[in-house]
Amino acid sequence: MGKLKPYQYRLDVKFDDEVLDEGWTGMPNILRNHYRDLGLGDQEFAWIIHLLVHQWTREPPRPRQQNLPMSAGIGARRRYARHLRNLGLLFSTRRYYTAETAPEPELVGKLETLEYHLESLWHNLVRVARWRQAGKPLEEFAIAIPESVLEKIVKGEYHDTPQRWIDHANQHVREIIRRHKAGEYIPEDQRWALLWQNGIVEGNPTSTIPKSTSRKPTSRKATSSFWHRQQEDSISREDSLPKEDEQHQQDKTAGVVVHPDDLLALVLSKDEVLVERGDHLLRMDLVEVVKEDIRQTARRGGIPSRLEVYYSVEHALGDGSDEWTPEEQAKIARRNRLHRELDATYQRLGAFTLEEALQWYFSPQLAARILADKPETERERIEGWVAYTRQAKGLNNPGGFLTTKIESEETAPLVGNERRW
Repeated sequence: MGKLKPYQYRLDVKFDDEVLDEGWTGMPNILRNHYRDLGLGDQEFAWIIHLLVHQWTREPPRPRQQNLPMSAGIGARRRYARHLRNLGLLFSTRRYYTAETAPEPELVGKLETLEYHLESLWHNLVRVARWRQAGKPLEEFAIAIPESVLEKIVKGEYHDTPQRWIDHANQHVREIIRRHKAGEYIPEDQRWALLWQNGIVEGNPTSTIPKSTSRKPTSRKATSSFWHRQQEDSISREDSLPKEDEQHQQDKTAGVVVHPDDLLALVLSKDEVLVERGDHLLRMDLVEVVKEDIRQTARRGGIPSRLEVYYSVEHALGDGSDEWTPEEQAKIARRNRLHRELDATYQRLGAFTLEEALQWYFSPQLAARILADKPETERERIEGWVAYTRQAKGLNNPGGFLTTKIESEETAPLVGNERRW
């Protein structure tokens, strides 16, 4: 056989026109050679290939579900996506119809599709290939999230991110800040964390649901997947179980444990949701969910945190369409509204009610007596002094100071950016 001419390497020469009528897909060989090294199976490999069909540039692929013609059902495809998310190899964002992109006016604001970000997959494929070439044992290899992806996690640019990676990214920020304060050199690609900490970088809070029309999270599989995925997927189980030092805090969360046998028959009220806690679900009121969000954010030094929530039984089971139902939209809107209201009160008083705030300084019985039969204007005046006392510096006896001011008829000075109209 003679030397091949350049044109003979062309795709349209290697294959007949009929074979290429439906197009072709480019795939880096590093994926084929090392996907198993990252803990992926053959079906997940095939799912990634289907995603790559829709990546025409460096922009992330964003196929609609009906455009992924796999033999696997949507539940299986969600399982593949969930596994990649748990491994830290896949992150996603939601895209919504705008007035310019919606084919019909009523679609504006509704989910158009998901964007699948594979930067971490490619990053770790290169790392594991070099690891192999160096002759290092595969069992010692650990997936590392790229710096650019960690930045987007902290800034809340992804949706449905597993909590373990949110925690990991937040801890990464804290570690960079610690090193900076210790006088250590911070590489250029990590300095975003210092800017973020100082409030210079723009971004939405981590895990915040952007709109009431956002798509249901796809990080959970349907029906039996929540209750039985511990047996199906040990990696998912390790990710879902709370750490020992978090368990004590989680046990304090107000909620009723839902037994798996009772889930199908469960009816949630308009103010109730389901919250995942390790290997079980809690039935919780939205007010308690929002309070826990705010407490967790405070415990993490102001780094935003939100509980993983299912807004209906169907949502928890993975049933129904990918669009929110009107009832689910109402709960999302209520959660966002409650968060704004309660967070403002918590930032001002260090508590969610005036009664709770007074108990920082007095016994519950005395706090109740102070507020007994007080008109609204007087409660507002007392609240002003509680906020002032909380911010005041150098008070040797805050409780005594507050008592004196409550018993007086004085109005508290404005605190911070407060304005009196």
